Amino acid sequence: MVAGQSSQEAKRSTSKFLLVLTIIIALVVAGFVIYLPNLTRVSIVESQTSATSSLQPSYSNTSFSTTAGTVLSLGQSPLIQNGSANVSYPADYQLLAAYALNVINQDRGEFGLGNVTLSPVPSGQQHADSMLYFGYFSHYDTQGYKPYMRYTLLGGVGAVEENIAFISWESAYYTGVSGVEKSIRSLEYSMMYNDSACCNNGHRTNILNPLHDRVSIGIAYNSTALFFVEDFENYYANLNVGLAGLTVSLVGAPVNASQGSTAMAVFFDPRPTPENASVLNSGPREYDPGTLVGGIFPPCIFVCPYSQTGLTVYATTWQYTSSIVNLSFSLSGFVRRFGPGVYTLYLLSGSNTNSSIADALTSISVFQG
Repeated sequence: MVAGQSSQEAKRSTSKFLLVLTIIIALVVAGFVIYLPNLTRVSIVESQTSATSSLQPSYSNTSFSTTAGTVLSLGQSPLIQNGSANVSYPADYQLLAAYALNVINQDRGEFGLGNVTLSPVPSGQQHADSMLYFGYFSHYDTQGYKPYMRYTLLGGVGAVEENIAFISWESAYYTGVSGVEKSIRSLEYSMMYNDSACCNNGHRTNILNPLHDRVSIGIAYNSTALFFVEDFENYYANLNVGLAGLTVSLVGAPVNASQGSTAMAVFFDPRPTPENASVLNSGPREYDPGTLVGGIFPPCIFVCPYSQTGLTVYATTWQYTSSIVNLSFSLSGFVRRFGPGVYTLYLLSGSNTNSSIADALTSISVFQG
């Protein structure tokens, strides 16, 4: 019997919408002030899947459990330390990652979407390594980090949404590269075509997000188990992130001028708390973007936008054009009110503020304290 599971973080279900940002913009039109409410929503669910012995996936409530000793096969710990990690790629990673990328792009192509390319950010592989090394299945890791935190710590400057999947196999189905490829296809098929049974098509929505243009693929396995990670990215600007005291600067240039931004949502997480594999396996495995604590907007003097939830901060500098990105703003007001922790910056796409954070251009985490 082959068992599998998958999970993805941003599920926008009509029955489970969680209001995360309401911004009211005042527009002066022909002498009248018009207020336009714009809603950004996200809901989070966790999923579980299993597959039959023929590697045709079906869903069940089977929970994942193992111990680190039974899956330990990596030579070094993949923990993130001082902004880097020992990432262990399997010997056949290039072949398997190319296969997984092709399967993903086949799914996107069937719905008229452009291809994603393989990201150089190693967040997908680091998390796959971590789950295999420590023996757990969760979007959180043993350091208490969520996907967007790992993505930032490992050099990501776009926005990330994560799918993770697990499959265990009997020895009869472990046949080297071909067996791993079959399992990857099986898990991808589960997320694309059997996802409504558990997850309101959240994995499918992530795979088919038109704004995604890159994916960090993680593949870690041994003779009994495979961990598969898809960290989908919105990579629209090559940014340098600066932090001077509590002043943040995002400086760079667009790599794709099709998107701009006029607002940023700020979410807060308490300082990450390490957990062991047993706690992670007991769930919940899903994650949310933290708590909405306010918004950041371009400099403004007259008829200014504001965040209905939390604080409103106006940037010192806000340039986002087809040739330059230059943003500078302070987090001091947030830190005074909410204290030390992780502040994640979602630069909202488009020229208005009704974008979901699933369509954000950044998910950059700033660690304070």
